[in-house]
Order: sequence, then C-alpha cells, then structure tokens
Amino acid sequence: MSAISNPNTTQAHSSRRALIVVVALALSLVTALIAFLATYDIEPPDASDMAPAVSAESSEFNQTNPLRKFLTVLQQHPVEASPLQKKTPRAAGPSPQETALNNRPVVLKAYEELLQTNPDSWRWPTEPGESLETSLDHQLKHLMPVANLIRVQAGLDESTSPEESALTTLSLAKFAHGLNNAGGLLIHNMMASAIQRTAVLQLERPLALNAISSASLMKIQKQLEDLDPSLIGFIATLKAEYLFTAEAYRATKSGVALAVDPRKLDLKGYPEPLKGMLLKPNLTLATRLEMHRQLIKGLETSWKAAFDAHQTTKQNLGKIFQSPVRFWLNPNTTGIAFSVLDAQDLQDSLIRQIGHATIHRQVILQVALRRYELDHHRLPDDLSELSPAYLSSIPQDPFTDLPMRWNPSTQVIYSVGVNGSDDSGFFRIPATIDEPDIGQYYWWSKPAFKARDAQRLAPPEARGR
Repeated sequence: MSAISNPNTTQAHSSRRALIVVVALALSLVTALIAFLATYDIEPPDASDMAPAVSAESSEFNQTNPLRKFLTVLQQHPVEASPLQKKTPRAAGPSPQETALNNRPVVLKAYEELLQTNPDSWRWPTEPGESLETSLDHQLKHLMPVANLIRVQAGLDESTSPEESALTTLSLAKFAHGLNNAGGLLIHNMMASAIQRTAVLQLERPLALNAISSASLMKIQKQLEDLDPSLIGFIATLKAEYLFTAEAYRATKSGVALAVDPRKLDLKGYPEPLKGMLLKPNLTLATRLEMHRQLIKGLETSWKAAFDAHQTTKQNLGKIFQSPVRFWLNPNTTGIAFSVLDAQDLQDSLIRQIGHATIHRQVILQVALRRYELDHHRLPDDLSELSPAYLSSIPQDPFTDLPMRWNPSTQVIYSVGVNGSDDSGFFRIPATIDEPDIGQYYWWSKPAFKARDAQRLAPPEARGR
C-alpha cells in the first residue's frame, strides 16, 4: 500500500525552501552591494585647468628660481629665533639684537639679493626625490626666524632713522607678498600672510611716533598699494592645493596609506573596516575640484564673490551630510565626510586671507588720512574727501565690496568683518580677523596712543593676541 503524503509536511518543506531562496537572494544582494561600495569609483576627474603655468619641477626652472637659491642659503645658515625687544641701556657693547644681525651677514645679503629679483619668478621648490611634506618642513621652518630678524633690524633703525625703519618693514611686506604669489599651498599662504600682516602693522610705530613728511608718506603709500593681497595669487594657491590633494589620493590607489586629519576618520562612527572601503578617491576629488573651481570663479570677480560662492558650496555639502537618507545612499560616504571638513578648512583659509586684505587696505587708509591731515590740519568727515588727491579710489571692504568705513568722531577705520554686520566699529587691539568688526584706531589719534601704551605695559603673554 503506497504511503500517503502529509500535506502539512510538504507545505513546511516548501516554506523552508522559499525561505532559503529569499535569504540566499538577500545575502547575494548584500554581498553585491558591499562589492559595489568597495569597488565603485569614477575615472580621475580632468583637472587640466588646475595645472600651473610654469612647472616647478623643471630642472632648468629650479636652477634659475631665486626663491630656491634663497631657501638653500637658509638651510646652510639657519637663523635662530631672534629677540624682538628694543635695545635696552647697557654699560658697553652691542645689544643681543645687534649681535643677532651682525652674526647673520650671509642671510641678510641673500635676503637683499632676493628682493632685487622679480617676485613673479619666485616658485616654491621641491627637491628631487623628496616628498612635498618634507620640502614644506624644510622651507617653512626658516621663514619666521628670518622675518623676526628683519623686524629686529627695523626696530633698531626706528630711533635713528624712522623712514629707514619704515622702508625695512616694507621690504618684509614685499618679501611676504612675493612668497604668497609663488604658487605654494595654503600653509605657505597662511605663513606668508601672517608675515605680511605683521609687517604692515609694524609701520605704526615709526610713522606715528615720528615726524614723517607728506612726501615720504606718499612713497610709503604707493608701495603699500602695490602689495595689496592678490586675488590671482590666491587662485594659484588653490590650484597648487588641489594638485597636492590629488597626488595624496592617487597614492592611496597604489596602496600607500593616506595621512589625514583624524577628525575625518571619526565622523559618523564608522566601523574600522568601512572607513577605507567607503572612501572613493576619484569621487572625493571630483567634489574637491568643484569646490576649488567655484572658489576660483568667485575670485575672478572679488573676495566677497568668492566667499559667497563657497558658502553656497559648503551649505549644499552640509545638506547631504545632515540627511541620513542622502548620506547613506551615497556610494562615497567617507568622501562626503572628508569633503565637509575640506570645505570648512577652505572657508577658514579664505576668511583668513580676506581678513589680511582688509587690514592691509586699512593701513593704506591710515597713511592717506595722515597725508590729508598734514595738508588740511584736520581729518575728513568722509573718506570720499580723500579721492582723487590722496587715493585714486577708496579701498573696498573685501567683505562687502563697498568702501571701507570711517567714523570721524571715534577716529576708527573699520570693516564689517565676516558676519557682514556693521557693529559700529567694535573691535579690540591689535587688529585681528576674529572680531565683530575688523578695525583700527587712526594711528595719530589719542585713542591709538592710549592703546599703544596699554600694549606696551601689558604682560608679554597678553601682547599681540
């Protein structure tokens, strides 16, 4: 007698088979998705528009690069950090500052020779076979000590020849301006801009505490106008920075570990194996390239246009990063996280550079206002009175593309700063870029004299915030 099959058993077997098929399909889909996430990327983006006009790697170019020669001298004759205090009364013999200068004749000669060359021919060099990071370390560590040495020289000249002191300080601003336009990275830009800003602000002492003629002030003003921080120079910096970033990402494709800011690896709390898997170098570079292009497009118009363009790019990235759906459905989640922080870093660099441009233009106004006061025995009620006799046009506030602001009652020159809001010239001394407004007292005013006394009497750690 044939066995009678149990319908319930048959149904149970069918259900198990169906479940196995479903699970297998699900596992296959998950495996395929993981494989896709692990391997998917695009072709390297075309960044031919980021290439510099002159190749810094050309051996012939490097041999005739004045900046390379100067940096070579610094490596052979390193400068120690020099004291910046003014000479104090001594029984006899040179001061430590004079000794520092006397011991560095080769460096001072190389500095003067560099300034005799055309800054357009300066380029940050890379030694053959040396990584850019190593080159950066070798180059940057020498610059601030040299700047301090020149500041010492200007300080020593102040009591005997204030005009010579001002010219020495202007030479330092010229040096930094050339460095800023030499096709370096953002870190080069940061240091060079800091040197230039410090130099132009150091003009306050020899100019405000001594009787400088209107004719001499006009020459100083002309030099300052020629050293206005360059939009074109910052474009070159952004191009160099992108190429440096692209080279770092290309190294990861060859199995070289990418050294990155550890903040970027902690974002979203990824499990360790997923951090590298979900980083797509070419997709990430495409996003970075678009950021640079938008910034450069803005810089071709003005500092404000660049800031506005980058704000839009940064906000769009932030929307993706903050949306769980858009973020996790993106095949380049780690790259998006990188890009958000990259956008913030670029914004910080841009704001810093706009702030330096602001302070530089305010110093130009300081000199023009002084020339006006010497000729008219009063200060203008409005900056428009300076044009065209003392300025061809009134320097613009880079944060607004409108003329810089002047309050004749408080004798304050100021910019609205990064918040774009007129806070009635509220700021602290000395001029910095992280205030509600970026401002300066007119150097020949009573408030400025009081501020200088307060700085002079302040403890060392409180000076020069």
